[in-house]
Amino acid sequence: MLLDARPLPRAGLVLRREHDDWAVLFDPDTGSGFGLDPVGIFLWENMDGRRTVADLVGALREHFVEVPSQVADEVQGFLQGLQERGLILLP
Repeated sequence: MLLDARPLPRAGLVLRREHDDWAVLFDPDTGSGFGLDPVGIFLWENMDGRRTVADLVGALREHFVEVPSQVADEVQGFLQGLQERGLILLP
């Protein structure tokens, strides 16, 4: 995945926050769920089809205190997993 890709969440998915700062991304069409930690939630809520992967990485660095140097690779891996599950689109 390229840093200039602009991920967009697939319509119809439901983000349900849990009491422990995690969330479940629920697909009502398939009945499947996908767990998101606080970083995943932040990325999900900031994906809008206009921001690039690089923009998301920059926003993550600004929002969180301790961000590892390999965060761009980790974000790309996370987004690739979402794409493989059909949860995001890359227009």
